[in-house]
Amino acid sequence: MVLLDKWVAYKILDVESVITWVLGSKQSGLLCKSVMWDILHNAISKMTMRTSLLRTRIDELTQEYEEHPSDDVRYKLDRAKRMLTTSEKEQSQMFTTLMDRFVDLLSEHVEEGPSYDWAAGLFTDTCRKFCKDLGADSDRLQASVFDTSPKVVYDLFTTVRPLWTAEWLHE
Repeated sequence: MVLLDKWVAYKILDVESVITWVLGSKQSGLLCKSVMWDILHNAISKMTMRTSLLRTRIDELTQEYEEHPSDDVRYKLDRAKRMLTTSEKEQSQMFTTLMDRFVDLLSEHVEEGPSYDWAAGLFTDTCRKFCKDLGADSDRLQASVFDTSPKVVYDLFTTVRPLWTAEWLHE
């Protein structure tokens, strides 16, 4: 687990690969192991933290530039903005991959009763943990992922979506 964390942190391994591996059908026997969910959540957290840190850095540089304009600070600010744009695109794609894999997993277990309930609980837990970050992609995810999923999966999505758009989360 430590090795995977390091690889994700240094971008040797991308988060989408971790998501695909953890939620892939070949791993279905291991999904009940908490270590798999720790790996998944840690990888997602690294991506969301990277984006959050870039936003904070841009705010700091903007304030610094307003107080003491210089070419050096302007260069750092422009570079940070480009990095944020890239990071936001990667994060958006990561959440699309995450939701696609969850839809596949949930669809695969719909007929199995307890397995579906277990997979639905993990989906709900993941959505709760990252609801603040998912909020920005909520409409896009609904249109691209959930509108075409089985009704039972769509119904599950509609129960967790209000968490993503709650006003108190974005204050």
